[in-house]
Amino acid sequence: MDNHGVRWGIIAGVLVAIYTVALYLVDPNYLFYVTLSLVGSIIYIFCMRKAGLETRSDMGGYMTWGEAMKPTFITYAVGTLIGTIFMYVLFMVDESLPSLQYDSALASQQWIMESMGAPPDAIDQAREQMEAQMSPEQFEPSLLNSIKYYLGGLAIGGFILSAIISAIIRKKKPDDLILDQS
Repeated sequence: MDNHGVRWGIIAGVLVAIYTVALYLVDPNYLFYVTLSLVGSIIYIFCMRKAGLETRSDMGGYMTWGEAMKPTFITYAVGTLIGTIFMYVLFMVDESLPSLQYDSALASQQWIMESMGAPPDAIDQAREQMEAQMSPEQFEPSLLNSIKYYLGGLAIGGFILSAIISAIIRKKKPDDLILDQS
């Protein structure tokens, strides 16, 4: 049986890296837009689903939730590893990205507060607090931060996404179904 999780994970990682390059070439600030990052999530979801469905097909068209978790989670793990390595290298190559990410974090906080109707002085106060608590240096690439980001994403986002997709694509064998005989 082909390892669909690894294959689709590589595909997901490469597609996300290509998408990241496209965003970077258009405008490096786009790398930090939450709405644009949703496209990367869609790529992962598509590839995780494909890995799960191909595995189910190899298993005769049926699989449990637990059996579906393996290819979907492996897809996410491999794809995210490729994406994390790619972003680490990109941040090492373009030294302006940490300060762009810092500015984007400040702008995002301001946008959220404005959209919630916060008064200007409260927004200014929150910005001052945020500037006092963080700096562009905190966004500098480090191997330790990349590993923490990767493992945190796997533990939370990867597991939840895999669990949801696995619940959707699982399919019980007819003899496993409990039929009401009354």
